[in-house]
Amino acid sequence: MPIEFRSVSAGPLKSVTASAPAGAIIGVIGGKNSGVTELLKVACRLLEPEQGAVAAGPERRYVALGDPLNLAPSDVVALDQALATQDALVRTRTLAGLDRLRRSGTTVLLASHEDRLLETLCDEVWWLEAGEIAAQGDPKETLTR
Repeated sequence: MPIEFRSVSAGPLKSVTASAPAGAIIGVIGGKNSGVTELLKVACRLLEPEQGAVAAGPERRYVALGDPLNLAPSDVVALDQALATQDALVRTRTLAGLDRLRRSGTTVLLASHEDRLLETLCDEVWWLEAGEIAAQGDPKETLTR
């Protein structure tokens, strides 16, 4: 299921407009207070936007650092640094699970500080800075910026 953010403002987010197609894995990066966590929470209805709207299917799941990695089918899955402390075996299983989700049409939003992971796994990267999308596109090009 695709997801679309239409002029979304929430916390540090300032009128963010972006969309991701069904079956895409989108890397979301940014520094402290850039709005990464807020974007993921708005995507999963854990935070209501102050303005704007989010269009996505009804089944949405947010997984934070330390949460159990639930990769059951869903319309949208948002992983907020959820792989940061996992060992190699769990990461390998998770990457296989993310590939299954992608093939089933789930849109995955993946916040991570690991450039190599984002380059190899993601279809696109969104770079947030000061609550706005500063760059988006090809993972390698966006991460180089």
